[in-house]
Amino acid sequence: MFSDIASAIIIGLVLGSMYALAAVGLTLVWGVLKILNFAHGGFITLGAYFVWVGITFLGGNYVISFLLVMGLTFLLGFVLNAGVIRPLQGRPESETNIFIATLATSIIIENLIIVGFGGRYKSIPEMASGSLTLGSISINFQQMIIMAVAPVFLVGLMYYLKKMKSGMAVRAVAQDADGAAIVGIDSERVYSYTIAIGALMAGVAGVLLGVIFYLSPGMGGDPLVRALFIMVLGGMGSVKGTIYGAYIIGIIDALARYFIGMFWASPILFVMFILLLLLRPQGLFGVKV
Repeated sequence: MFSDIASAIIIGLVLGSMYALAAVGLTLVWGVLKILNFAHGGFITLGAYFVWVGITFLGGNYVISFLLVMGLTFLLGFVLNAGVIRPLQGRPESETNIFIATLATSIIIENLIIVGFGGRYKSIPEMASGSLTLGSISINFQQMIIMAVAPVFLVGLMYYLKKMKSGMAVRAVAQDADGAAIVGIDSERVYSYTIAIGALMAGVAGVLLGVIFYLSPGMGGDPLVRALFIMVLGGMGSVKGTIYGAYIIGIIDALARYFIGMFWASPILFVMFILLLLLRPQGLFGVKV
């Protein structure tokens, strides 16, 4: 019993690692631009398919394929901002229009993947085979890599936001865009690379999800829904809260799958989401405004 629960918690940490990467980019964009980027799910899918292409045509080289994903999703984030988001900013009903436009972008990405790769499931080879046994608990190397890779990116993001000049500019615009403009910060530039960083994080999340699950054109939808829940749980715009919330949801998700079955895990999360909105809509680290 103990070993089963411990194994479920390990799976929860793996899920939490992937959810954190998926949600933190969404939170970052909301915190700075105050928009919900529904193209985020499409970028998660693109990350998975880009790494599949890299591994298929580069002889199974994960490092180069991973760098390919990071570069392409980062650049496509700039494209998304320049072609979809920026033209709609400042116009009447801009928030609604951006929501619709980014949702449409995600649908376009899904259909382009169907056209380019077909609708059949695909799989990515394991990054590493074998497992580590600790008493009655077994952890495979694949899980260990995911639990190691995610914190590297999350800590790197926190360092960027707190210590680097451009990261501090992101925080300044998030706190007070007008005040940031007064002291010479180019808000439009900050918006551009904020969306690009969010897209990069989504792409990395897609890689890790693709290693665990099968690839499909609509695979980004479920992580996007969980990312929205995590963003609300942690507090809208709170990167730290999002990271904590992701691991909480990952563990709850895994334990629910173990105790009551995988088909009931999602409904339980939705019930929690409704209760959260009713009882503490500002989330764990948010504040009432």
